[in-house]
Amino acid sequence: MSEVTVVGSGPSGVHFALGLLKKGHRVHMIDAGREGSSALEPTATAGGLKTALPDPIDYFLGDDLYGLALPGNEGEFYGFPPQKQFVFERPDGLEEVSHGFEPLSSWAVGGLARAWTAGVYPFGERELADFPFGFDDLLPHYEEVADRIGVIGAEDDLAPFMPWHRGIDEPLRLDATSESVFRRYLKVRTRLQGRLDCHIGRSRLAVLSRDRAERQGCGYLNRCLWGCPVGALYTPDMTLDACRRYDGFRYESGLLVEAFEMNENRRATRLRVRRFSDGRTEHREVETLALGTGTLSTARVFLT
Repeated sequence: MSEVTVVGSGPSGVHFALGLLKKGHRVHMIDAGREGSSALEPTATAGGLKTALPDPIDYFLGDDLYGLALPGNEGEFYGFPPQKQFVFERPDGLEEVSHGFEPLSSWAVGGLARAWTAGVYPFGERELADFPFGFDDLLPHYEEVADRIGVIGAEDDLAPFMPWHRGIDEPLRLDATSESVFRRYLKVRTRLQGRLDCHIGRSRLAVLSRDRAERQGCGYLNRCLWGCPVGALYTPDMTLDACRRYDGFRYESGLLVEAFEMNENRRATRLRVRRFSDGRTEHREVETLALGTGTLSTARVFLT
């Protein structure tokens, strides 16, 4: 039984690791692994937290209001609340320098997907026209992902653009504004589609509309941006927890993978890692290496 070293606990890393574990391989995951805080008052709505918490302003916006994004020509379109800052914080001693663009990286458990908006959109035949595979080739993998993470949607006017597949659960109920817009669309859909090529339907989201295993279905608490307290909105740390249930899985956090070494056959044989705790650099032998550190970080590790 071989051991595969997987670098990073983002979506690609944890799902690749879980696939290996299901096939009987041993997996050693190396990760920066910054953790966030646990959810407060998990049964309370966002409105309920305003009265339940001693300092709701600090919870929702931060002590300096950095969770409040003001309109302007620079910066992000929206701010992230204090509970999500761990996703973007850089470890001490680690700097990024860029010219012409602003990189977005994460050293959190689960990576940037700890702050995503749960959109899961499959590629159709038009998007895959220039690839040597089509939607039918990807179909069983889309279905596997839906089984793992939970996906909701509807087979509606967006189905031609987001192909339907097995494993999609019923969608959440619409809020009053969305319901009003959708009803109006249904009345004028022929004109909108014919003249404007405008199609409206339900989004595909990695959210549970009903309970599944340890995760609860959406309770409409309106706390998505601050982190779903019941696990309805999928994040990769949930798949990491699934990996931990296997005896052949080993997880190490607090490590930055800086580079790897190859032998004469161009096989990766050793990693150079740095500990965040004391800055000490050490080397780790690897049997098989998989990088799941995101586009920019993978390039940095490979090119160093």
